[in-house]
Amino acid sequence: MKSNLLKFPFLLGLFGVATASIAQQATPEQRGAYPLSKDMATMHLRASIGSFKLLDGTGRVEVSFTGSLLVSQLTGGKIQLIGKFEKQYDDRGRQLYYGKGTAIFSGKWRGVQWFGKDMKLVWYGTGKARLAGEYDKNLKTGELWYDDPKKITNWPAQGTFDYSLPMPVSQPNAPRPKRAN
Repeated sequence: MKSNLLKFPFLLGLFGVATASIAQQATPEQRGAYPLSKDMATMHLRASIGSFKLLDGTGRVEVSFTGSLLVSQLTGGKIQLIGKFEKQYDDRGRQLYYGKGTAIFSGKWRGVQWFGKDMKLVWYGTGKARLAGEYDKNLKTGELWYDDPKKITNWPAQGTFDYSLPMPVSQPNAPRPKRAN
């Protein structure tokens, strides 16, 4: 009887370690200069083809893609481009880049728009993502998840949908879309 009671704290400790490893907090590379904060979270996006707009955001974004990226009203940081990009526009606080590679930026922005293909994004911060799904040749629209990669949601393909970062308390188990106006 006594040996069974001694096992219980060990099992609780093992369960605690296993549970903590399920949710993946942002790595130091994904956070950049931002410390871990309960007010910020990590969003992951992946799509073969599609578009998104990140609205009124703060934090650090790393996005790899082929296509166009428009960054509007970025303050407190600059854009680092890795790959082959051509600046198409730079006026009124907006920069438009076209090409293939990775864009990394941090700070605060009014809007970031992407259209293209082969996109992977990691965003640590706050704001809203408006997603518009397109079917690729395999009839897939793309994927979204927050800190836990086991809770992947497909991008909706019938319209545009908004996802908040961090995920609202009313959505504790999985990202659920809110139809954009």
